[in-house]
Amino acid sequence: MEWLNFFESNLFSNIINTFSAIGTIGAVIVSLYLSRKGERIKYKIRRQVIVPVGYCGNFTLRYDLELINLTRNNQIVISSYPYIRNGRTNIFIKNYVPIYDNSDNYNFPRRLNYGDKFLISIDKQTASEILKNSSKNKFKLIVEDVLGNKYKYTIKRSEMELLVKNSKD
Repeated sequence: MEWLNFFESNLFSNIINTFSAIGTIGAVIVSLYLSRKGERIKYKIRRQVIVPVGYCGNFTLRYDLELINLTRNNQIVISSYPYIRNGRTNIFIKNYVPIYDNSDNYNFPRRLNYGDKFLISIDKQTASEILKNSSKNKFKLIVEDVLGNKYKYTIKRSEMELLVKNSKD
């Protein structure tokens, strides 16, 4: 009989209403998370440093980075030149390099659909400028899109020094 009185009391009613409200808020949060999950931009930055050993002939040593769009539903629209963030200044990378579809890589705004690549190439001159203007052990390469999203990649100083040291003038 005491249990029956408890179930009919205001305290029990308030506890049930509280659990119901918490469950409703949780359901709304989960549904918003799941509905916006497809809108997040996924990307990958891949690097390649080629150091030739015993190579004869004309060869320009470069440090290449590729920004690859991995989002099926959204484009990445790159708005400006990629740059290296330095404490005092930004060093813009304006090297023109041919890419896979033989179009101009730095034609802005540059649209990247699913699987498209944006090639960033750092040559000896740019690498030596980066090393000269900063004493940090790591550099942040930043590519911005039109929505203000920043795609970042950390470059080690030792890789830049290797590029400068092994390049032919």
